[in-house]
Amino acid sequence: MSDDPLITLRSEIAAVSPDWASRLADAPRGLDAGTGTLGFESIREGWLLHRAQSRLVDGASPDLALLIGDWCYAAGLVDVTEHGTLDDVALLADLIADVSCTPEAASGDLEPKWAAARAALERKTS
Repeated sequence: MSDDPLITLRSEIAAVSPDWASRLADAPRGLDAGTGTLGFESIREGWLLHRAQSRLVDGASPDLALLIGDWCYAAGLVDVTEHGTLDDVALLADLIADVSCTPEAASGDLEPKWAAARAALERKTS
């Protein structure tokens, strides 16, 4: 398993289905380098697949992007429950609810919320 959570997530997505694997970008791209935990970055990727530009998936239909996004949300929450606390799950559930209610036109304004959640999780693991 890679130390880079996006590389690990990419491998996990590819393992789900050959169809999903064929839609993965060669390398992660976009918003950031994936500096959070695997759980956090999986949840973020789920949101990106639903609402913005994925860092990992290219050429998926809207329905397939939604499905892969749902899988990323679930995989992220599983990882957080295995390696974190109930408070971590609650923090991320609140974040998901908050950013999911934001109009797509304002999605660029959400970076401070993602950064604050990442920082809160990092403080707990430091």
